Amino acid sequence: MKNETTQYTFELNLLKQLASQKAIDIRFNQLIRYLYANDASLYQQQPLAVAFPKSTVECSQIIKFACEHKLPTIVRGGGTSLAGQVVGQVLVLDLSRYMTDILDINTRKSTARVQPGVTLDELNAALKSSHLKFAPDPSTQNRANIGGVIGNNAWGIHYPLYGSTRDQLVSLELILSNGDVVECDDLTSEQLDIKRSQSGLEGNIYRTVMSELTQHQKIIKQKYPQQVPNNMAYALDVMLQQRPWNKRGDEFNLSSLICGSEGSLGIVTEATVKLVRDNVETIVIAVHFDLMSEALQTNIVVMKMQCSAVELLDEFILDAARINLKQKRCTDWIKGNPKAILFIELTASANTSLDDRKSQLLSRLRQLKLGYEYVLFEGESVLDAWNLRRAGLGLLMGMKGSKKPITFIEDSAVPIEQLPDFVVDIEQLMIKENLQCVYYGSIAAGLIHLRPLLDIRLELDRKKMQRVANRVATLLCQYKGSMSAKHGDGRVRAPYIKEQLGEEILTVLQSIKTAFDPNEIFNSNSLKITSLTQDASKQSNHKQSSSSDNAISQNAHSQSSSTRRSRSYKPLTSSMLNANLRVNIEFKHSEKLISYFDWSKQEGFDHVVNQCNGAAECRKRSGPGTMCPSYRVTREEQDSPRGRANLLRQVVQDDGGAITDPLIHEVLELCISCKACYSECPANVDIARLKAEHLQHYHTKYGLPLRVRFIRQLDFLSKLASQTSPRLINFIANKKIVKKLLSLSNKRSLPLLAEKTFSQHCSLQRQSSVNNINSDECDLARDMNKLYSKKSHTNELVGKKVLLLNDLFTEYYDVQVGEAALAVLQAAGYDVIVSPCFSSLRTVLSQGLIISAKQRLSEVISYLYAYAKNSIPIIGLEPSEILTYRDEALALANSSEQQRQIEEVAKNIYYFDEFVASRDEVFSLLTFHWEKENPQFHLHGHCHQKSLIGLDSTKQVLSLIPDATVTEIPSGCCGLAGLFGYEKEHYDLSMQIGELVLFPALRILGSSDIVVATGTSCRHQIAHAVKSIALHPAQVLYKALQ
Repeated sequence: MKNETTQYTFELNLLKQLASQKAIDIRFNQLIRYLYANDASLYQQQPLAVAFPKSTVECSQIIKFACEHKLPTIVRGGGTSLAGQVVGQVLVLDLSRYMTDILDINTRKSTARVQPGVTLDELNAALKSSHLKFAPDPSTQNRANIGGVIGNNAWGIHYPLYGSTRDQLVSLELILSNGDVVECDDLTSEQLDIKRSQSGLEGNIYRTVMSELTQHQKIIKQKYPQQVPNNMAYALDVMLQQRPWNKRGDEFNLSSLICGSEGSLGIVTEATVKLVRDNVETIVIAVHFDLMSEALQTNIVVMKMQCSAVELLDEFILDAARINLKQKRCTDWIKGNPKAILFIELTASANTSLDDRKSQLLSRLRQLKLGYEYVLFEGESVLDAWNLRRAGLGLLMGMKGSKKPITFIEDSAVPIEQLPDFVVDIEQLMIKENLQCVYYGSIAAGLIHLRPLLDIRLELDRKKMQRVANRVATLLCQYKGSMSAKHGDGRVRAPYIKEQLGEEILTVLQSIKTAFDPNEIFNSNSLKITSLTQDASKQSNHKQSSSSDNAISQNAHSQSSSTRRSRSYKPLTSSMLNANLRVNIEFKHSEKLISYFDWSKQEGFDHVVNQCNGAAECRKRSGPGTMCPSYRVTREEQDSPRGRANLLRQVVQDDGGAITDPLIHEVLELCISCKACYSECPANVDIARLKAEHLQHYHTKYGLPLRVRFIRQLDFLSKLASQTSPRLINFIANKKIVKKLLSLSNKRSLPLLAEKTFSQHCSLQRQSSVNNINSDECDLARDMNKLYSKKSHTNELVGKKVLLLNDLFTEYYDVQVGEAALAVLQAAGYDVIVSPCFSSLRTVLSQGLIISAKQRLSEVISYLYAYAKNSIPIIGLEPSEILTYRDEALALANSSEQQRQIEEVAKNIYYFDEFVASRDEVFSLLTFHWEKENPQFHLHGHCHQKSLIGLDSTKQVLSLIPDATVTEIPSGCCGLAGLFGYEKEHYDLSMQIGELVLFPALRILGSSDIVVATGTSCRHQIAHAVKSIALHPAQVLYKALQ
């Protein structure tokens, strides 16, 4: 242990010198080590440090330094690897932070030159106007980096049509293990001879590759899988398809070898890729099956009809989709309870139309009695099908229960004709081990993602995992398949390379690794291939540097040789499958942590902190959706939900009582509690609720800041101010001294109190304090109970009575919204009861004041329950406030009886737009007329609304206006997020979030365009940023009624 500590200190000092001398962004703190300890695999190891190079030059400087001092490195992009490729106790180079430029798009040649940090979606967005695209489409395409896609030779749904990333490469800029920068491109025989004749590292690489392939080409052709995609080891078989070995093949290009090498041969800093036309018309047919075996047989049939994609989903994924907040909104098309569904895609051909191809396929399936239901997706709905398929990985991690579908044999592929038999063997294996298993994937290519359900915290299940992996490896040898068809080897499957390919090929692979990387600089802690000379090279003395890094290393060379790197890297073995797992097998939070939320429906807090699987859907930097506003601006891992969840899990698992750790506080600071992660994350990780849990513990330990105390009293202070002099209070509240006292930004005006409260508008006389309101003392609730207990009361009358929930914002600030809603409901014939103004749940929860929220909920729930139990709709106007009763309130009950009441209220409570849309037959009878013809409504939705219920109801409500056009602004979060955007330390970020999409979209609107925003914060942010007045949907309807 002492030697390890000394070694770590020595390496750390070296890196600090490099960072100082070269001005390279290298971070060493504990936070960064926590954040980069994981990818999307089972594994976890904290890195030595993390570097964020800005250019090829900086990458080269880092590698030269690493080579000199024999510091192992791993290059990383989006961190979506499923096999542990980018996890290790090394120096990590994250190329996704700065190296994100699209350098050139050549439409004439249909190529693009890009840096490795560009995501696939970003590249394709830039190509859209040219009707071109980069073809490989893995499920992670909205956050997967080009560099990682090349490192893994990624491919996706349309592999039958476009092949893999390797098929789309033209050339690569590569940094070798000595820091030299070279270009890997097509070489003529003369150019190849010149390369081979060179001295130095590059020349030796070319000589070794040529020699090894020539000498062992026969065994390579025999051993490598021929009928399935294969990413195991290095692509020696693909190289043999080039010249000089194949006279009719493509010219020699080392890019084919680099692609799929998982960063173990060099660092790609630029890539030229091929592009294809993006105007192919397609349809998808979802074929339903009662038996998995029938689906696999159908795959064989349809692939003979030249389908462009066939994807399998089993009942586990379908069931997970039906309860996922985002996906369940578009699963109504599923008929019955299929055991499996095939998504079969067809494209038009030169001789056959899509309709004809569809008819031919359906006729064939019906003739063979394959499938019981056929659902057609066409046009834009095709994306709905593929989005569900791409969400599969995350959906599975959201499954309830301690057993999770684990990735370790998920990359298995066999020839499609043998896939049914292979799956039978797997099913028998699962029965033997008493395991359930998920089956899905790109079966058009013979690939099936096998995900056994295991609780790897248990020794019994870890042993099962080892036995299953060993048996599957043997089966794949028998079927001449691949254990690493798509996701690569990493540390999970590299131990099986020898078994799969044999001793002779392993020696060839080691020889090539040695030629490229004699000092084991690249990916040394999770070696794909171990070099032949590693032990000797590790024991050799360091040579005096002749580079510009001499000044940096001068101090280091004066240190004792005992502190120099002498780690021994042994080849990975199958017994290491269970080493360095991300789960803490000793962790049980209940022994140390008492939570304030009730997490029982999520199976306990320990399950919640392990819910994130690292798939990194939250790291998408642009495109549809809201998640994650702060990350989209800062692009820092710590500001992504994945980073926050990983940090929280590691810190809490290290010490179950450490939820108040300052590091947790730091990573959660910029979470704006938009709840986008709750719905858009396929695993439904709710960082907003986790933040509230943390803050309550933090406040309990350290006390409440003045600003938080102010928010806790906002209801009382607003009431007091409205009873005093709203004009005077508005004047005083916006003084600099007040904002300074509360640490609020001087750049933003505070919301103004209305001259009259909504209660005054409604002429309500009952203005008693919330603390004095309960089921016994509330006359209104008691009267309702009496009224609806009468047998003579009819259902028709019950159906026309509603309760309008008067919240903090409607009562004191947005009175005009309340007035409009009241008028619209009354115009529709409803008997509207306006509730007293109860203290806000949302304001205190946003500050982590869970104890206060529980108290407030206890004060209001009996009142609301009196209406809910009689099926009286409860309607709210502020999405964040009203939806709290359907979300966090369900985890705040202090008794089983109160829980029952909360659940009943949650069933009967509606956001205004929801209620109007659900009573379309009533509101469509009203006469609406806009002052100008063909009104254009531009809708920005509140984050909580988008997350929990979506915007369909709002669009339906606005469509009640005759000849109206409703356009949803794809804006994500507005950035204000309640108090967040008023806080002086967060004002700039708040505005930067708005500038991502919303503000630019609003600035280009015409004077006749109408902006609609459902949230009060959203309307304030829009008014502040672009000086535009946004209307609540109730105001739109009210104005149209007038």
